Parts: sequence; structure tokens; C-alpha cells
Amino acid sequence: MSKLFIMAGTKGGIGKSLAASLLADVALDCKHRPVLFDCDDENRSLSNFYDKKNENYIVKEIDMKQKGRLEFPLDTVVNGIVEIQNDKKSFPGENSFIVDMKAGTSSGTMVWLKSFPFATLKTIGVETWIVGVVTSEWDSCKTLLPWLHVYLTAEMQALVKIVIVKNEVAGNDFSFFENRVQEVFDVSGIECDCIKLRDWGTKYQFLLPENHCSYGMIADGRTKEIKDLGFMDEYRIKHYYSEVSAEFRKLFAGDGKTSPAKDKKVENGG
Repeated sequence: MSKLFIMAGTKGGIGKSLAASLLADVALDCKHRPVLFDCDDENRSLSNFYDKKNENYIVKEIDMKQKGRLEFPLDTVVNGIVEIQNDKKSFPGENSFIVDMKAGTSSGTMVWLKSFPFATLKTIGVETWIVGVVTSEWDSCKTLLPWLHVYLTAEMQALVKIVIVKNEVAGNDFSFFENRVQEVFDVSGIECDCIKLRDWGTKYQFLLPENHCSYGMIADGRTKEIKDLGFMDEYRIKHYYSEVSAEFRKLFAGDGKTSPAKDKKVENGG
């Protein structure tokens, strides 16, 4: 079944685009066609990972400027998904549609999602996921809460799945998450997949997008030589990608669920 991953447009600088690029690379490993919608018209953080000439990925940059009061720029995303999903002659096999939302767009996006065709997409073979990326900082967790209040219901769980990505870029004390966000899961009685990423510093954060290169591309040897990337850098990235891809693959294989309180940490390499 094809997948749609919506990166919740919460706080900036928490690793949403990194998680989106990892999903794209794992999707390719799982024989899905990655179709990326970069909705951050200021930074283009996701599309910077991929050269426009890379035939393994379809990258679409969405213009988020609203030209009229009743116009929804994100309609372009759904129109594109339906067009590709229904055109099996041009796009055979399964697709993974990944929508990287601009930071601070939660309220506008959730208004748009009130009329989102979750059920219709399911009938044409697209399973929808909400991807919530958080750090140890309380505001990244707080901005995720409105999403959970809407989608952690029995009715919505029949149409939407949720995965939480904990990024340790700001430290590994997730006490606010455990005290406030975990409570929402406990009340709902719904479990979800949860993946924890260690902090990798800033070197790869800037070096890879500057060279239009992702972690998966380096791990699979699908990239040109990068001047400032030494043997140990490549080894570390390959080790990292091997660990993280094993966790993300569960979203494609449907291998069980893990409670946010019992998540698995992706170990750092080196």
C-alpha cells in the first residue's frame, strides 16, 4: 500500500526535514517511489537534500502564498497525490508521499485538514500517517499537542496513524514529553510507533544539504564524492542509517507498535 507522511508543522529547528529525508530514503529502500512535497517556501530544507536531476525521487516545491481568502495552497499537494496514485501506467508500484510542512503552520494546516479526504485516499490505496517530531524542549512538545487531541481518537485512528520521532538535538531529557504528551496517549488508550534519534551535531546537518545529498544516498553509495566527508564520516553515516532505517522500515512493514514510553533509541555510530 502507498503511504502519505505529513510532517506536523510545529516548531522550527527540531529535525522535521531530517526525519522527512530519512523517510524518503527508507521508502526507496522498500521499493516505494518517494514523492516529496516541500512546503517550506523560505528554506526548502527537504528539497535541498536531493539534486533535481536525481531520478529516484520526485521533488515538488509548493508555493504557500495564499492568493485569495478561500484559497488553500496545500490543495496542490492532494491534487498531485491523486494524480500520481491513479496513473499506474506512468507510476507503477507503490508511492510514498512525504509532505514537509513549514514551521509554525500548525493552525492553518489543521484548518485545511478539516476537509482532508483521508477516507478517499484510503480507497485508492494510500495510508496516511501524521509524523510528530519533538525535542526535549517543552515548546516542541506543546505545539504537537493540538495534533494529538484531534487525531488520537478511535474515529480518526481508522483513517490516520501516528508516529513520534524524538530528536535529541537539544538533549535527552524528555520529561516534559513523558509528563504531558504521554498523558494524552494514556487517556486515549492508543499506542503508536516511536523512534528516538541521537544528536549528530551540526556538521552533517549543513554539509549534506549543501551537496544535495542525504544519509541514505551516502549509505547506499548513490552520491558523488564530497570533499569534506572523510572515511570515518562515511562509516558513521552508514552505521547511523543502518540503525535508523531498521526502525523506519516498521512503518512500511506494519511490524507491531511501540508505546511512546517504551521507544527504541537509534544508536550513534563511530
